[in-house]
Amino acid sequence: MEEQNSPRSNEDKGNTEHLESNGSQNSIIDDDFCDPDVGCKSPDIYTEFNIESDTIRFYSGSKPPSRAFSRVTSIRKLPPLVTSPELDSENNTMLKDFMEKGKIPLFELRERLFQHIQRCKVNALVDDKYDRAAKLQILSQKLLDQLLASDTTEKNNGTIEILSAKLGEIEKRIDEENMRTDHLVSQAISNFKNKQEALLKKHENEILIFEDNWNDPLFLKPFAKPSQQLIKLKSVEQKLVIQKLFNRAEETKKMIEQMENQESEIAQKKAYEIMETQKEKLLEKHKQEFGFLNQHFEKVKIEIQLSQRTIMKSLIARQRKLKNEIDGMKNSIRSCKTTNKSTEQIQLVMTPRTATRYGNYKSSMNPPKLRVKPLGAIVPKKNRIQ
Repeated sequence: MEEQNSPRSNEDKGNTEHLESNGSQNSIIDDDFCDPDVGCKSPDIYTEFNIESDTIRFYSGSKPPSRAFSRVTSIRKLPPLVTSPELDSENNTMLKDFMEKGKIPLFELRERLFQHIQRCKVNALVDDKYDRAAKLQILSQKLLDQLLASDTTEKNNGTIEILSAKLGEIEKRIDEENMRTDHLVSQAISNFKNKQEALLKKHENEILIFEDNWNDPLFLKPFAKPSQQLIKLKSVEQKLVIQKLFNRAEETKKMIEQMENQESEIAQKKAYEIMETQKEKLLEKHKQEFGFLNQHFEKVKIEIQLSQRTIMKSLIARQRKLKNEIDGMKNSIRSCKTTNKSTEQIQLVMTPRTATRYGNYKSSMNPPKLRVKPLGAIVPKKNRIQ
């Protein structure tokens, strides 16, 4: 006989052992057991499952007939879907923790918990316990919603952590750039003050030299040059003295003294005017040098600020973008909602055994039951024919 094999989970193996222990009570055809995951063990009976449409077909021979016959035994007579006691205990503990504490199971155990909930829901449906089935359906949806929210939150938190690290680097660079700019400005101010002090000393020295020059007789000697007329008159005086014409020499002397006073006054005035002109030029020169120094300092400051502004512009733009992305992630966490595809995702985690039982339940109907009580004594004893 050619057997059809398929992968089986521990859950299905445990169920197979449980079903086989019940003997012919669970037989579908004759007294042979038919495992939904493996197929019928009878040499003449084969099964065909369709998980997508939740159907099961039985046939004999090597090829399925054009119209297969289906299970005739009521699924309500089958034992509940269970796994091993250990797995059931672990699953119930995880379910209780979620219901009472909101604790979400580990990632590798989530699918198993979903399968457990679906298994319990199918058992409740088979037993016509719709209230329990509804509670389990709501519970599975709530679990899925929290899982999706938790996964989204975890993913967003990871992204926020990465973005926050990048934001920290950007803010660190901004602080470093501000510190660098402050250092450059402070250094420029220090250089400016040093140059200013040096320039002040230079100007003071130049003023002292200027004053010394204008108080030096040798420097003023060019301004004390007598006129030709005064020189001639002095020569006449000398000749009169030689000729012993003392009276005329005295008169000439008085004229010379008068002319010397006049020319000295003119020379003094001329020297002062020239000194004032040169002093104005010197002070203007000092003023221009201070102006050039101030202009150079302002130029250096502007260059530093422009350099900082260019660098800070890109850093601040990056900082603003990262903050917006982080705020968007945080808002996404607050407004995290699941879609209508959640129920479909729950169905996908059913085991083949649970899906088969659920499909059989949907394709079968438990007929209504009418209760007719015994009618009791119909003919009174006194009316009976002796």
